[in-house]
Amino acid sequence: MDLTEFFILACLPISLYPDCIIQLFIMKSVAKKNDAVSPVIGTILLVAITVVLVAIVAAVVMGMVGGVGETKSVGVIVTPFSNTSQHGVIVTVSGGSDSGKINGMNVYLDGTNLGAVSETIVVGKPYEFGTTTDAGKSVSGTVTVSAKFLDNTTQVIYTNTVGIPATVSTT
Repeated sequence: MDLTEFFILACLPISLYPDCIIQLFIMKSVAKKNDAVSPVIGTILLVAITVVLVAIVAAVVMGMVGGVGETKSVGVIVTPFSNTSQHGVIVTVSGGSDSGKINGMNVYLDGTNLGAVSETIVVGKPYEFGTTTDAGKSVSGTVTVSAKFLDNTTQVIYTNTVGIPATVSTT
């Protein structure tokens, strides 16, 4: 309760205190508002500060994302093979809207390069990638196929764990 409210409550019986009205008038004219900013202006300032902060955070986040390109659509079939001289995988590009735009391909088994093709890839044609290391033995590992496209972008088009059997299979 501020002094003005206290004074009004204390001076209610006017007949007992005739000078109360004069004192009330003096108190009202002397009382000052101590508010630095009105609530409306304060709300507008808070909203403006919030909008500026959101814009700054969005700019920083979008700056971190940079370099995100379009994802290529390519269907790939990977089949393991093994014979007495080598083992590896057979990669066949089976389709997709970007399958005709591949002009090179690399295949890796657990990070080891099994081989590369530096030509335009033909859809439906099987490409054999293998190694003579541990030939004839059963091997399991992550196969990763990356493709180079006509627009000079490179993208991983396949990655999965593949088990290569020790048995001899025809290719």
